[in-house]
Amino acid sequence: MTAPLLRRLAATLVAAAVALLLACVALVSGAALSAFEREVRPALEQEAAALGRVVAAPIETALSLGVPLAELPGVAPYFENMLAGRQGVAWLVLAGADGTPLVRVGPGAAAFEPAPPEGHAARRLEAAYDTRLRLGPAEAAPRAFLHVGMSRAPLEAALADTRWDVLIVMLVGAILAVELLRYVLERTVTGPLAAADRLAVRLAAGDLSVAADGSAPDEAGRLARLANALVRRLN
Repeated sequence: MTAPLLRRLAATLVAAAVALLLACVALVSGAALSAFEREVRPALEQEAAALGRVVAAPIETALSLGVPLAELPGVAPYFENMLAGRQGVAWLVLAGADGTPLVRVGPGAAAFEPAPPEGHAARRLEAAYDTRLRLGPAEAAPRAFLHVGMSRAPLEAALADTRWDVLIVMLVGAILAVELLRYVLERTVTGPLAAADRLAVRLAAGDLSVAADGSAPDEAGRLARLANALVRRLN
């Protein structure tokens, strides 16, 4: 086995180890980011529900007094006032009983997607987490729905920071693991085999004074001891 072949073997093993470690990095990073989102999302939905109850109170009062939903006055300015200073809120949307949006207000209102009345109260959209509150008596069919969208932008920024942190930590670990693997291969595989290769070359040239290091307890050490026994017999 020649030195170039040994180097190719070591390079192949290191490349395989790097590929495996990078796959592990991707899997661990994805799991960490998903876990982070699962922890943060409930807090955003609770914040949306709390804001929604405050916003919905006067609307429900007006509906209970018999004001038709389509004729509620000043809903848009009211929504705009409630959104003032709330950077994390993407939209406030008042929808009819069939889910059709009637009033949309907010920096992300254009990205709001109507939801069927029988849909889930909380859902994830591309731009925001949407939380829906039913308006009307609990014992009767809903008269309207209020949607509160919490922007995903702050979460995406936090996820990006976390993604880089995880990536840096995992890459440092991968580099250390590769260096450790290279050292182990050099000590246990490529180094002893290269020494045996040099021994064979010198023997082929007629030099019977050479001796290999046979102290290792592994197969490479056994090969070196056999080579030394061969040299002794030739002598």
